Amino acid sequence: MVSPRILPNSLIFLSGVVAFEAHKISDHSPHLNDRLVFTQEILDVGGGYDSSTGYYKAPVNGMYRITIQICGNYDKWFVAFIMANDKQVGYASSLGGSVEVTCATGSALAYLKRGQKVWVRCQLVSANGIYDGLDMWNSFSGVLIG
Repeated sequence: MVSPRILPNSLIFLSGVVAFEAHKISDHSPHLNDRLVFTQEILDVGGGYDSSTGYYKAPVNGMYRITIQICGNYDKWFVAFIMANDKQVGYASSLGGSVEVTCATGSALAYLKRGQKVWVRCQLVSANGIYDGLDMWNSFSGVLIG
């Protein structure tokens, strides 16, 4: 894990990089409006992602590119929203095939002030609708782009 360095009273990281990525959804049968929690933290430069809650809290002001990938189980469907400050800013939706798992990706740009949150919300899903395996990963990631 890379440790961020912040100048006193500044919102600028010395490294210039702010990014996170997490995998592994904790609940494969979420309900309407449930927050999807990605429990396996892969990267968190800036310290903004909380793998116990699924919230990303912006460590600095700026424009962020947020991306999700969610895989629908065989013959199952889902719709997930990217939420920023209680507003939908992006989504991914998929209908799993009868003989294959189908993954969908969604992304959004969001201007976030320091401390504002981004998360993934379940909008629609069939029972056991989310697939999470070694061959296909669900993910939630973001990077400060300016």
